Amino acid sequence: MKRKMILMLVLVMVMVLATSAVAWADTGEEEEGVGTIVAHGVGIAMLRGDGRIDIRGHGVGVVWIAGAENLDVSGDGYRHDFEQGVLLVGWKGEIHAVGEKMTVRMAGGLIDFKATGRGFVFLKGEGWYRIGDQEGRWHPRGRRFRLGIPPQAPPPQAPPPQAPPPPSEP
Repeated sequence: MKRKMILMLVLVMVMVLATSAVAWADTGEEEEGVGTIVAHGVGIAMLRGDGRIDIRGHGVGVVWIAGAENLDVSGDGYRHDFEQGVLLVGWKGEIHAVGEKMTVRMAGGLIDFKATGRGFVFLKGEGWYRIGDQEGRWHPRGRRFRLGIPPQAPPPQAPPPQAPPPPSEP
């Protein structure tokens, strides 16, 4: 029984990691945020960056957290600590993580979280989100957001060349 559970957890982790690589490569639409996102939905949610995330587990999903400097988990479910991070399967309860260069991946039937900081968020599936005063829906192809990162300004352009002055008469 324990062996089957470990095998299932490893398979779930591989699926979550493989899905996340594809999702970051094909980001679909991109929107800019102001530092805090609240989201609720069904599908896949991934976050990368510096800050804090508060997740409410409903017992019907998988959560992978890597790079957290502080991780506080309360509730019931399967928790497995790996060298690279922590995997929570079927977790029903609260998950709070704080860190720099942190990665959080969630997949399942009900994803419910609030994150504040700087980095990127990817949402794929069905649900709603709020970034600052912007509200929107998740997208089936996925949607990527910048969180607390100002958009990069385009490089300065050289002024247009000026016409040479007209020749002076002798």
